[in-house]
Amino acid sequence: NKPNHNGFVLHHRATERLQTMKKISKATILIGPEGGLSDNEIKQAIEAGFRSLFLGKRILRTETASLVAIANMQLLWGS
Repeated sequence: NKPNHNGFVLHHRATERLQTMKKISKATILIGPEGGLSDNEIKQAIEAGFRSLFLGKRILRTETASLVAIANMQLLWGS
């Protein structure tokens, strides 16, 4: 499989933030189920080319995390 270089795996232990990332025009966002992704799932995502992404201290629900990520990307990077 070809690595996904525009993929982001959201989790609360990540340290990289959108504010420090280079602007991109397309993104794939990986969000875990209620309770979050396991350490192994995060590791597998990173091995597949996804970058860890931290959206803040607040742990978001699965159904709102994607909206928050997209809204932040649009605010920082444009539509």
